[in-house]
Amino acid sequence: LYGVDVVTGEVFYFEVGGRKGGVVWPAVNPETGTTSILPAYPSEDNEQVWIVPEHYRAAIGSTTPESDLIDQAGRVEVADTSPKSGR
Repeated sequence: LYGVDVVTGEVFYFEVGGRKGGVVWPAVNPETGTTSILPAYPSEDNEQVWIVPEHYRAAIGSTTPESDLIDQAGRVEVADTSPKSGR
């Protein structure tokens, strides 16, 4: 599963299944300790933009910090498209 940190713009990959278990969203950024990673998928028209599904956007400002990186449509311009490990 892929997620994007809505504060830093980093893309993360979470290996799931078996002993790895699942992912609880929002997830914690392992580098910053901030609960700021939401599930996302790449935009079809721009590889630098990832989209957070509407269902998860409600977390922004409540369980996830406010961010200027995400717009009303859930689009996040990522810093780097190479995913980091989320675990």
